[in-house]
Amino acid sequence: MQLEHVFFQEDNQGQRQQYRAFLRAALEALPTLERQAVILRLLKGYTLVQCAKYLRVSPSTVSRRCWAGQEKLRQWVEMVERAGLFR
Repeated sequence: MQLEHVFFQEDNQGQRQQYRAFLRAALEALPTLERQAVILRLLKGYTLVQCAKYLRVSPSTVSRRCWAGQEKLRQWVEMVERAGLFR
């Protein structure tokens, strides 16, 4: 499911562009190690093992970093939703 569909009641291209910019900024705000894991695992679709080999860490480390990054992103998205932005 794309998060954009949660936030937009109408097809508003300007708001979609702003939301994409928000997501890019939120992703960039993550600590580097979490950002790397989130990008590889969630955006590029690598498996835990592939991520672990690429990052030269254990799969459990990748999993922890992804969880931490996702949790921060979730909190930021919820904050934006509560503030009523992008409606």
